[in-house]
Amino acid sequence: MSVTVLLEITVPPEKSAAVEAMLAEMLVDTRKFDGCLGVDAIRNQEDPGNFVLIERWQSRTHHERYNAWRAETGASSSAAAEVSATYAIRWFDELAV
Repeated sequence: MSVTVLLEITVPPEKSAAVEAMLAEMLVDTRKFDGCLGVDAIRNQEDPGNFVLIERWQSRTHHERYNAWRAETGASSSAAAEVSATYAIRWFDELAV
C-alpha cells in the first residue's frame, strides 16, 4: 500500500525565495527516485516561510531509502543549514472509507 508523506519546512520569510528555488532543483531528482509516485509543494498564504511537501511513495521503505540517499549526498542537511530551516516529517496511510 502506498504512503503519503508530509514534510513541513519552516524558514524565515526572507529565505522563502531561496527555498522555492532549492525545491525546484531538488524535486527533479526526488520525482525520479525509485518508489516516488509524486510530489507537490505548497506554501502557506499567511506565512511565506512555511512550506509543505505532499509526497506519495510506494512504501515507507522507499521513502526511507530516499532519505538515506539524501543524507549520504549531504544535500538535505546542507540545504537546511543554508536557509536556516526547521522541518518535520510525518507518514500517513490511506483509509478505506
